Amino acid sequence: MGKGVIGKVVVVVAFAVLGLMLATQLRLERLAPPTDARQLAATSVLLSDAQKENTALGSEVAKLRDEIAHQEVGATLAQELERARMAAGLVSVQGPGVQVVMTEGPPPAGAGSGVQLAYQIHDSDVLQVLNELRAAGAEAMSINGQRVLATTEVRRSGNVFSINNMPAAPPFTILAVGNPSVLAAALEMRGGIIDAEAVWGIKITVQSESQVVIPAYSGVLHLGKLHPVTGKTG
Repeated sequence: MGKGVIGKVVVVVAFAVLGLMLATQLRLERLAPPTDARQLAATSVLLSDAQKENTALGSEVAKLRDEIAHQEVGATLAQELERARMAAGLVSVQGPGVQVVMTEGPPPAGAGSGVQLAYQIHDSDVLQVLNELRAAGAEAMSINGQRVLATTEVRRSGNVFSINNMPAAPPFTILAVGNPSVLAAALEMRGGIIDAEAVWGIKITVQSESQVVIPAYSGVLHLGKLHPVTGKTG
């Protein structure tokens, strides 16, 4: 049982006790007038004790109410923080999606170096696949184990790729969380990215998965110049 539930149960019990004490006080107040000084003193003590108990229980109920409110606010903030961390790519996530594999094919026999280069995977090819998946509703993606963020760069310099400033090389395995059928259809549509890349011998396979795991971003976020807006901007 969570702390919030326990707190609510305690409040209910406290209210029940408070009601019992109030009922006791009312019964005492309705008693016949005391016949001697001793009865008067005893009744006064009982009333005083009941009032003290009522006051103490009222304070405890107010305290428990505050604790429950703080717990509920804290739980809401924790959930919002976790959602923000997932959206920012700072935690590993999982869900249904697709696995996309991009592989290079051999160039035509006797092709010159310029033609051979055209049959290799370039950063623009990878970016097109990422853009298609993102447009189809991908909620999280990774390439060869590197989380794709809004700031992720995919570059090719000579024959060397870098993703998130980490070296990479084909074949490229892209994982994406989202609706598997929608993501696959975006890539497999006639005349789409798969058909266009096939002209250059680049093979793209798409496999729908009931569960894919996207790793958290492992680099360092540089936000030295970035600050929240604290007032009116214009």
